[in-house]
Amino acid sequence: FLHLLFCVIIFMGDKMDIKELLKNPLVIKGIKVVITIVISLIIYSIVAGIIKKYSKSNRFESLAGKRTTTYIRLARSITRYLFILITFLIILQILEINITSIIAGVGLLGAVFGLALQDFIKDINNSSKNLTENYWHIHLEED
Repeated sequence: FLHLLFCVIIFMGDKMDIKELLKNPLVIKGIKVVITIVISLIIYSIVAGIIKKYSKSNRFESLAGKRTTTYIRLARSITRYLFILITFLIILQILEINITSIIAGVGLLGAVFGLALQDFIKDINNSSKNLTENYWHIHLEED
């Protein structure tokens, strides 16, 4: 971004012509990147608002408070990182960086880590099932 700003300042200092400035491919790419970031932030704000509104609905008020809060935070966090990743990939595409090899490499790396951490993932999965199904919840009955 600073490189783009530097190019704009140098270009504007020479001719001060907006039409010529907009013909520069670096400036066009920079504008596309900024527009992509703004649109991504707007869409993320809308989705985060929907998650927040849905979390305050009557459906969630009847559930246990701490567990529900944890799930809502998890959903927000996953949404945030998905938007960051997708925006980053779109920006790389705008800058004409081939992302197919990056995605393939990440997929291969994910498969290697998945096989290496298989038991750990099973333990995490079982623990989350125990939490969601109230496995350790104790009901005390009065006589």
